[in-house]
Amino acid sequence: MLTVNLWSPDTCGCVLHVVFDDSDPAVPVKFATLDQAVQIHRDRFLARPATTKNPDLEPQPPAVICSAHASLGHTSSRHDAVMGENRRKNIAFAVAQANIPNITPEQYRWNFDLNRALSMSFSGVSVSPQQKIAIQAACDIQFGPGLVAVS
Repeated sequence: MLTVNLWSPDTCGCVLHVVFDDSDPAVPVKFATLDQAVQIHRDRFLARPATTKNPDLEPQPPAVICSAHASLGHTSSRHDAVMGENRRKNIAFAVAQANIPNITPEQYRWNFDLNRALSMSFSGVSVSPQQKIAIQAACDIQFGPGLVAVS
């Protein structure tokens, strides 16, 4: 059955309505407008009133658009951009883990610039110039040049 949740990435201040099928994990997560989210919530309540909050008593809250994604509005393009940035940050860390033995998430520093390029660095762990070059090369192959900068 379709379920709607609010999701906030750690890569920006957006809050999005995301829809997934809780009976089939193979169905990809997708974007929903507020109207769609309200309808999915209502349909779920009608089908499962014992386990779903009453949408009349607890209405679906609105999504939030951060300043970095304001130009995209409440659209699937914003959803795709936010999901893509979050995946890029996570995959870049996986690339770092493959190149730096014993690195922890606490040692991974990252941020997005105004153009939404990811800058990544490391703290509290020794990283050689060769490791940085290897990480940069792998990220360039994975995402294309200019989307990740390793320092």
